Amino acid sequence: MTFDDSPSISEMPHAVSDSPSKGWSLALSNALKRHVRAEQLPLRELPAKFPATARDIADSVILIHDVESDSFINPLIPNYIEALILCGSTGISDVLLSLLRHSAFIKHSPGEHEDALASVFPSLEEQIFSLLRVLVVNARLQTAQWRSKATVFALTRWLNEARKVNEREVGKQLSAGLMAAGASTHTGIFESLGLLAISIFGQPTFRDIEKQHWWTSRKQAIAVEMQSYDANVLQWLQSQYTGRLQNLTKNRPFRVLDDKGMPIFTDEELLITILALPMSNTRAGLFIWLNACLCARPLTDDASIRNHVLLRYSENVPEAAAGLIVASFDVLTNAILKDTSTRVIRSFICNKLPLVLQGLFSFAEPNASENCVQGVLSSVNMEPRTPLSTGAAEARDMLRKSRADFLRACVMHSLVSDAAATTMSPESPASTSKATRYTKEGLIIQCAHNTARLEAVILELDGMHGNAGAIAGCLVGTVNNLCVAKDTMTLKSVCNVLLRKIELVDILLQYTRPADLLVPLYRSLNDWVHDEDQSEFQPPYEEFACILLLILAVHHRYDLTPDEASDAVTGSFVDRILYGKWQSFTTAELSEQQIAQLSKWIEGLYATDEHGDTTGIGDEVMSHCPPQAFYLLVPTLFEQSVMACKSGQMAVETARGGLEFLLEPFLLPSLVSGLLWLVERSWEDHADGDILLQILDKLLRPSSSSQDMRVMHKAILVIIATPLVKSLKTLTLQRPDKCKEAESLIAILTPHLHRQKALTSSVPDEASAKSVIDQLRRALKELVQWATGGGQGTLPVYDPTVVHAATSSSDNEAVLDLIVDELAVQTSLHRGPITLDICTAIACAPTPSSYIPLLELSNPLVHTTRKTLDLRDLLRLRAANVQALQEMPSAEASALIQLSRAVAAQSTISPSALVSLSVPTAEQAVTDQVMKDLGLTTEGATLDDSLFDPVATFDNDTDFANVTFDVATDAALNLTDSQTQDINNLMAADTSGMQIDPSATMFSADNMVFDATQPVLASNDALMGGAGNVENAEEDIFAGLDFEQETMDFNFD
Repeated sequence: MTFDDSPSISEMPHAVSDSPSKGWSLALSNALKRHVRAEQLPLRELPAKFPATARDIADSVILIHDVESDSFINPLIPNYIEALILCGSTGISDVLLSLLRHSAFIKHSPGEHEDALASVFPSLEEQIFSLLRVLVVNARLQTAQWRSKATVFALTRWLNEARKVNEREVGKQLSAGLMAAGASTHTGIFESLGLLAISIFGQPTFRDIEKQHWWTSRKQAIAVEMQSYDANVLQWLQSQYTGRLQNLTKNRPFRVLDDKGMPIFTDEELLITILALPMSNTRAGLFIWLNACLCARPLTDDASIRNHVLLRYSENVPEAAAGLIVASFDVLTNAILKDTSTRVIRSFICNKLPLVLQGLFSFAEPNASENCVQGVLSSVNMEPRTPLSTGAAEARDMLRKSRADFLRACVMHSLVSDAAATTMSPESPASTSKATRYTKEGLIIQCAHNTARLEAVILELDGMHGNAGAIAGCLVGTVNNLCVAKDTMTLKSVCNVLLRKIELVDILLQYTRPADLLVPLYRSLNDWVHDEDQSEFQPPYEEFACILLLILAVHHRYDLTPDEASDAVTGSFVDRILYGKWQSFTTAELSEQQIAQLSKWIEGLYATDEHGDTTGIGDEVMSHCPPQAFYLLVPTLFEQSVMACKSGQMAVETARGGLEFLLEPFLLPSLVSGLLWLVERSWEDHADGDILLQILDKLLRPSSSSQDMRVMHKAILVIIATPLVKSLKTLTLQRPDKCKEAESLIAILTPHLHRQKALTSSVPDEASAKSVIDQLRRALKELVQWATGGGQGTLPVYDPTVVHAATSSSDNEAVLDLIVDELAVQTSLHRGPITLDICTAIACAPTPSSYIPLLELSNPLVHTTRKTLDLRDLLRLRAANVQALQEMPSAEASALIQLSRAVAAQSTISPSALVSLSVPTAEQAVTDQVMKDLGLTTEGATLDDSLFDPVATFDNDTDFANVTFDVATDAALNLTDSQTQDINNLMAADTSGMQIDPSATMFSADNMVFDATQPVLASNDALMGGAGNVENAEEDIFAGLDFEQETMDFNFD
């Protein structure tokens, strides 16, 4: 009988009509033998004649292939399965479960039927998995067919069983000593199963399964199976699809939802979605940071500077040194353009910078420092102002002189050779004197043997010859030695010199902490011994006064806090003087001894003899009152004097004459506590006001012409000028009739205002706060614009105190909001790396109130805590609250985290920064002798920290007469390729802002996708477009299904 004459499948004898499943098996088997195509199957007649279940039908089509004996997979079988699924005779879940039941891949353990499995059965599973995936991806099925509990259960069960098969295979490999991961005999099955799971679970409409009541209790078990299969199977096979299933479990519908129905993400999952933003090392960044170091109290310890630049330039010493040199001259140029004092920055360039460079190049190759200095100095712009404009010549001369002084110091510190200096200075030889290199130890010895030398050495702090570090070390060491030896007479001379030129302390503090200078002085005053039997008392009082006034002057100039002043003063006399409230006491609050002492002082100041002359302050008054006790009584003395005048017991003129004694140098610092007590006094009492004005007039207009008195009086006016002017202005508002007297006193005080080197704060109002915030935003934009051009344009005039002014007038929150917002905006304009560098510099810029030297931070034995919260702390706290990022616009959330990462990286400690430390002199001498005995040399390898100049041999007769230091090339600054980046390339690489909608919320349920790419065979349109019909969540999709005792609890172990 030919094929055409054979009866049709539907006309076959009903020998198996009593068994519907066998009828299906026979019909499909005969169709396969006759090569009947799928579209010719009688799919309408068969269900009527053989009403079998969907599972039976799936079994029938799977079993028509003999898995045990036939290695050939008839291509009609997958076609039959496709046709049966599409017509609804069976479903995806039925096919998967039937395949699972009969699969030799699952039944056999590894090693059994290895050849057959490799050529036959994996192909059947692989073809069915691929077929089902295509049906889902191409949307050829209704959504209910694959988005159902039955399908999810069957697919999850397959993942579980396949993982076990892989574990058995891996176990066998390990037993055989085959440890390498990679291709398996069943790789095709494993990967096609993974792709099927990815395609179904990754469908956009699959998330609607969370509406079904069973999903909430089962999704965790399903996610666990997905993660386990991904980690243990795909990853072991090194599959290209590794990670896809795990990423899907991080999104809906596997994600746990909050009470609002929003997905809950872990901190790590949120942070991983924010891409890293590369940071450019711009000139503006280091310019901002160095300005902050020098704008108030110097914050320039060597280790901190080295650490910052080494971290910034990824431990590249030449680039770090070049960047620091350029930034130093940029800061000097900025000061010139602002018409502010250049003393501190010039001293930094000529004295401090060579020592920092010496530390950086301690272990560098020979001539590395010379090549660096030569390359950078030849391109520093010497024309910051437009030629022929006002101040252009002065600015040019200042920069050239600073460059020459810096080069001279570099030669002296062996950073640059004489020959190289000559090459860098082709202009006509300048008139330069020989430079002698000082050492701290040598100067201390000189001053110990000749105290007259000490004043000259201190005054040389103002020089620009590269020796300020050694002089600073000498001064601090000498003060400590004098305090230990209780040589208060010489100590008084030192204090007088510094009071006369208090600005020298600005340079001194570039090399040491305030506490290093002040703590010995604190102890000297706190431990002051008052001997009542000594012959005279005025000289000790005068010595005490000079030391105390220097302490007061330094504290006021830098607005030192108790933490900065050192804990050594806590609860002591100095502590009460520095941080007391200038409180006066009633007689009931004073001890009998204090009352007796106060009576003696009142008698000495105001008592008169028979001729009407005051007896004055003699030894009798001072002998019974130590200086500490006197200064604590001064506010009470002032109050008693005012009250006596007010009650008529004493004439105002008598009070004026008596208090004039306080203008004597040995009592002069008492004016500080007396006048500050007066500031706290209310002007509302008119009688008090008249008396106080007359007393002020006497004390602010000294008649003495003594030089020491005038120096000390000027120092006192600087301390009390600001609060006293404010108090007098309050008086003019309350009593207009006293304006003339008040204005005359204000005129005396005005020249002494604003003499602090501190970041002072004022009480803000709304208008000024907004103005300062706008000023900061404008400065940031100008710096970004300048840096975008590679720093080649005109340097924008920058106020380094603007950040502090903004935080003071508003708060850290407002400033951080501004910085983050500006970073987000500039990133969207493709300036992200440049702006990130500038914003990082602002956040990392040190402030006196929060500054901790690096050596303290790196010492585990020293417990240091940040005094106040700064921008860095606030940024860290805000970035740590990762969950709050979901409420922010995506651009701002990204900017916040990117800035936090950059600041954290810049705030670490570089081991290299701690290497170049000074070696104690005695130990170094022993080391040098041992090296010499071994025939070795240590020339050129100097370990130095700028406070302690190394005791290395140096030719003090080095002749600089034939060397000129003014570089002829006055070209605009153009850093080498190692110092700058190609802005165009940088912009091309900055794609961080290209695809971000600044107004969108980054972590919304719809936008938060951890793996946007789905592996599909069909096109993306087919993947995304086949949504199908969304079923009713209340519909019972399991009606009539028989899973043969399967509980579908998804717990397969």
